Amino acid sequence: MIEREVRRFLDDLRAGRIGSVGEFTLAASPATSTVVTTQAASANSVVLLIPKDAGGAGEWASGSLYVVAAKGSFMLKHTASATTRTFRYAVFTPVNS
Repeated sequence: MIEREVRRFLDDLRAGRIGSVGEFTLAASPATSTVVTTQAASANSVVLLIPKDAGGAGEWASGSLYVVAAKGSFMLKHTASATTRTFRYAVFTPVNS
């Protein structure tokens, strides 16, 4: 059973598929932070973001968005806005974290 799961994981990895991806929308004004919960995250994780809509692209381009990773989640600090700002993410965590 475990061998089959490992084989499937390796096949997925070779094909460019990972399970530590998702999507979120930044909290609306007056909030200036948003927390995304994911088991893939640790304090040493690298979180890559891709804007999914024009609002997200604008937030990204403003230079005011940054990520703080923690065990089981990551927090995004951002500007306060009523505009919908949606992103996709991928979390990469070092093997020894």
